[in-house]
Amino acid sequence: MPAPSSNADLKNAVESIDSFSRYGFSRIGSIARLAIIAMESSGQSVRTPDDVKHALSAIWALADETDTLIASEVEDVGCTLEQKFVPYYWDPVDYRDTLSR
Repeated sequence: MPAPSSNADLKNAVESIDSFSRYGFSRIGSIARLAIIAMESSGQSVRTPDDVKHALSAIWALADETDTLIASEVEDVGCTLEQKFVPYYWDPVDYRDTLSR
C-alpha cells in the first residue's frame, strides 16, 4: 500500500474520481436512453432479447470499467475500498418468490 498522500494528491484523486464517474454514468445513461428509444420506436427497432442483452452487457461493462478506474485512484492515494459503507440494497437479491405471490 502506498504511503499516505499529500493534499494535492488527494485533490487530484477526487477530481479524477469525479471525472471517471461522470464519464461512466454519462455513457451508461446514453446506452440506456438509446435502447429505450429503439424499443419505443415503430418499424425496425431493438425488440429481440439479444438486442436487449447487448445493451445490458454494454452497461455492465461500463459500470465495471468505471468501478476499476475509481478503485485504482483510491488505492493510488493509500486508501482501500471497504464494503462497510455499501447500502444493503446493492446486495444481489432474488425477488422472484416475492413477485410470484
